[in-house]
Amino acid sequence: MGTVRDAVTSRFGAAAFSLLSDESCSHHVRARIGYRIAGDGEILTDMPLEQLMMVMSAATFACDDEEGVSVARMVHWLVDKPDALPMVHVHSGFDLASRCLVSIALFRRAMEWRTRHRGCPPVAFYREAGVRAAGTAGMAGVASHFDNWSGFVGETLGG
Repeated sequence: MGTVRDAVTSRFGAAAFSLLSDESCSHHVRARIGYRIAGDGEILTDMPLEQLMMVMSAATFACDDEEGVSVARMVHWLVDKPDALPMVHVHSGFDLASRCLVSIALFRRAMEWRTRHRGCPPVAFYREAGVRAAGTAGMAGVASHFDNWSGFVGETLGG
């Protein structure tokens, strides 16, 4: 197991890692190396939010860097939560948007099972709730690309 610093410096040099902390060019560096670092199968034990930002920066449909950072924060928000499934009567705002996005991306089959066997709302309901919650939480780009993001997160993190 290694660190993000080790992975970046071994593949791209020490200068690449220092550029990750430079705000003026960090997006471009993340976009160029993020997918290769996160997708190579090596287990990296530190900086989970930064790893997610690197992966999300590879999304070509995003309007700007902030959109990818917002999705990385949404996924990271749920990393240590015991239940990621959304409940609209309990969750709201950023939390609801995060739960809807991650649940649709990674737990769609479980949501469909709950719809068939427990009478829970369909995935389309949670999609609409997630779009609205993302919009009201100030993440207009995430709201407008919600379907793209759920597919991207599912493909890159779902296995």
